[in-house]
Amino acid sequence: ITPERQWFMARCGPLAAETPREQAFCPVVVETEAPLTVADARLDARFADSPFVTGAPNIRYYAGVPLRVRRLESEAVTIGTICVLDEQPRGPQTSDLEVLEQLACIAEALIDARTIALRATEAAEEHRLTVERLERERRQFKQAERMAHIGSYRYDIEKQSTSWSDGAFAVHERPVSGGVPNRDIMNHLPEPDRTAFIAAVMRTLDTGEPFEMDADFVTAKGNPRRVRCSCEIELIKGKPVALIGLIQDITERHELEQRLRHRACTDEL
Repeated sequence: ITPERQWFMARCGPLAAETPREQAFCPVVVETEAPLTVADARLDARFADSPFVTGAPNIRYYAGVPLRVRRLESEAVTIGTICVLDEQPRGPQTSDLEVLEQLACIAEALIDARTIALRATEAAEEHRLTVERLERERRQFKQAERMAHIGSYRYDIEKQSTSWSDGAFAVHERPVSGGVPNRDIMNHLPEPDRTAFIAAVMRTLDTGEPFEMDADFVTAKGNPRRVRCSCEIELIKGKPVALIGLIQDITERHELEQRLRHRACTDEL
């Protein structure tokens, strides 16, 4: 029902698909949100002059009940009616309203089920789009790691275990399938950089201040490298739960800087 028109979404008999709302029967049910029976419309002041009574379909008897739907976290709202019409006057029958109310319950259940199905479909589509976006971002992240020779890590303070990104495995020259060598991680840093790195981590745990440092590094394949490490604390509800950071292979940059320094300090002759 709209302010000017009413539509019959399902009908049986010689009824138009839509009619004007003025002087119609169903709007009374919607507005009062209560069942309505009219034994003889010609004798009812509300409908005696209605074109539906004085002309086709020549309604005499009407019985209708409200059709309601429940919105999220709110009361039910009347959206229409289920009704029966007759060309002949009829005495009010309690059974008529009972049958209509049962049909209304079925219709309401079907509408609710369809609404739930639509919401589930929308949620599934949102989930699919989210998964696609995360997968796209994951691929972009892996590409960025490869291009920058960088990887990320996370050390769980409570579990005392470390997780690496694919880029971190690449920097360490270890296969992803082999997992993180939690007990041997520090072996990749020779002294004195190993001691300096551990001291920096302890300061971060004590003060909460992040750090960044360059260090010598030996990969799992025994190749010497120069890396840049960063570390900061991850907080959940103000409580430290992990250390997170980056490790980047800066060997080429470091060697270039060393050559430039050597040239700068060496006489041209």
